[in-house]
Amino acid sequence: MARCHLVLRQRGEPRQVRRRAERYAPRYGGYCAYAVSQGYTADIDPAAWSTVDGKLYLNYSLRIRERWNKDIPGHIRKADTNWPSVLQR
Repeated sequence: MARCHLVLRQRGEPRQVRRRAERYAPRYGGYCAYAVSQGYTADIDPAAWSTVDGKLYLNYSLRIRERWNKDIPGHIRKADTNWPSVLQR
């Protein structure tokens, strides 16, 4: 499994393109959102994703996505607290 890198091709002013890219970029740098909520990083399975309030969240596997789905708001709160300091662990 690998981290996801999103490539967008758009025309327009660079500032507008950057804003659009940030809008579609996966949360937590493309790492597994569930893992970040638990205090570590993990690669992802591109098939294990979900969107919440227009934001893209990736997971390590479909099984982990099932865990993520059991308490999405709670996991997001924990992951937001851990991000980006989890990268230093």
